Amino acid sequence: MVWARNGKLPFRVADERQAARAARDLQPEHTIIDTAARPEREVIQTLAEGCDFLVVPATPDALSIAALLSIADTLQELGVGRWRVLLTMVPPSPNSDGPTARAQLVEAGLPLFTTGIRRTVALPRAALAGVLVHELPRRQGVAPAEEYKAIAQEIPR
Repeated sequence: MVWARNGKLPFRVADERQAARAARDLQPEHTIIDTAARPEREVIQTLAEGCDFLVVPATPDALSIAALLSIADTLQELGVGRWRVLLTMVPPSPNSDGPTARAQLVEAGLPLFTTGIRRTVALPRAALAGVLVHELPRRQGVAPAEEYKAIAQEIPR
């Protein structure tokens, strides 16, 4: 369930049971589908066939990277070319998990977004308040909002 403090988000949110109707009725420019953490091959194939570009998020920890490598293998076996990995919840310095994971993924030849999403207190605070990160008071959400904007600019048109 998605909610906002003001009762209205600036975009439509639908669960998987409502997605087909929402896509037909609204004809959105962009559709974002949030899947289970480790989707099965059939789900990956269906998503890849039904989208113009696939964003595969991963956190920079061993379990997430292992799952990501499995998904990447499936995408490569299926011949999917329009996808990239988005590193999320990247811990701040001096923790080196983010740069280490990025280096491993580059070495593995996976397509990566240049920008990652850092772990900040702004994201859980925004979720708790039911607002988008840029709507937080005292400019708390500026950095995450800018990171997401940078990611959007990297998505091929």
